[in-house]
Amino acid sequence: MDCSVEDRAEIEDLLARYCFALDTKNFDDLRNVMTDDVVFDYTDEFGEPHQGVEAVIDVVRAALTPHPASIHAALTTRVRSTGADTASASTHAISVSVVDGERVPGRTDTTFVVFCTWLDDYVRTTGGWRLKRRKLNVVSSLGDSGKWDPETLAGQAFRRVTGEL
Repeated sequence: MDCSVEDRAEIEDLLARYCFALDTKNFDDLRNVMTDDVVFDYTDEFGEPHQGVEAVIDVVRAALTPHPASIHAALTTRVRSTGADTASASTHAISVSVVDGERVPGRTDTTFVVFCTWLDDYVRTTGGWRLKRRKLNVVSSLGDSGKWDPETLAGQAFRRVTGEL
């Protein structure tokens, strides 16, 4: 069942706030995007799911901090109502990350791009819509994961995405 225009707009704004929080490294703002008991299943990148907003913030911070230049974009989103105060969505997304010291968009040899789909569940709270669960499905990637430090989560994630780990 389709969501109302207002609910869809709020959820799409939530996705934008998530992307901006990642790219500005405003990790504290993720608390305004997710439920306290959020489940992030980024197994394709991080090897295992993470539960709870603090655990998700910790893994996101660890993955992004060493690599300060990134752009995350939600491209196309299909939102469906699953109840009076719940919804699910499928979003095609792109993540562009650049090796330390480089600026976005970087060069082809310093940039790694991940094309993925986010499968999300949302819940309406007193503070508005919040992300309750996300499953990341990597569709494809571009770039040389070998340029990334294998000791960092991003380096490991890119190797996992390309099948090198």
